[in-house]
Amino acid sequence: LMVVAGVGVLTFPFENEIDAATTFAVGYVTLVLGLGTIIGVVYLLSLRHAEIIIDRDGLWNGRMDKEQSLIPWGSISIVRERPLLQCADLLDHDKNRLIRVSYQLANFETLRAFLNKKVNLSLDDMHSKRFSKSPMYHLFNILLIVGMSVLGMFLGINGKWITGYGVMGFAVVIASYDYLTKPYSIEIADSALKVRYPFRKRLVSFSDVKDIHISDRYHKSQRLPEVLVLVDGARFPIRLKRLRIDSNRLVVILRDAVKL
Repeated sequence: LMVVAGVGVLTFPFENEIDAATTFAVGYVTLVLGLGTIIGVVYLLSLRHAEIIIDRDGLWNGRMDKEQSLIPWGSISIVRERPLLQCADLLDHDKNRLIRVSYQLANFETLRAFLNKKVNLSLDDMHSKRFSKSPMYHLFNILLIVGMSVLGMFLGINGKWITGYGVMGFAVVIASYDYLTKPYSIEIADSALKVRYPFRKRLVSFSDVKDIHISDRYHKSQRLPEVLVLVDGARFPIRLKRLRIDSNRLVVILRDAVKL
């Protein structure tokens, strides 16, 4: 489709003489579309070699011999998600990449859960107790809610009642609900998890935690990992995401603390 679009741009019949700016624009668009096509084809071809084999010794590239590419379980320290690249990097204790695992692998979720059980926590991870969103998260949401409220009042005062008080009012309610009901921090205490929301705090005893695992949300065909904490008696799980720590490290740290 990119190639066809590029050819279409080049062969589009212009009524007037193409000036230098138009020629540059046409060339730029065609170049971008062409490079996009090449990158897409290379990525699709690389998926043919995306194969991982695991056993009790470790894992290795399925297209290579075990003796040549074996990565022992003990050498894997971090499973780092790369949502933009749609893959996960396996890193050693010095944060050097050992191998890259594509999200497109069959049964990727099973492989990721197995890897997280095999990962060895570093000393820094063992001492980490609190994980939270950036202060910019609060600033952005507060400014968004206040800005939409002011805009709604301005439109309403100027006679646009439906848009100002109706549409913008509804948008303010949705944004406020989303901000107030999402946890922004979790802390590991002696016998409980402290989950903080903008105006309340929730204590979850270790004994009440049924499971902690990673779940994927899909947005425009892309995996977006988040950590789910399942609590006994609770209707919905606690959803943790973007706490300035990789989802895989967070799930391993929390599971180790709760002794799951």
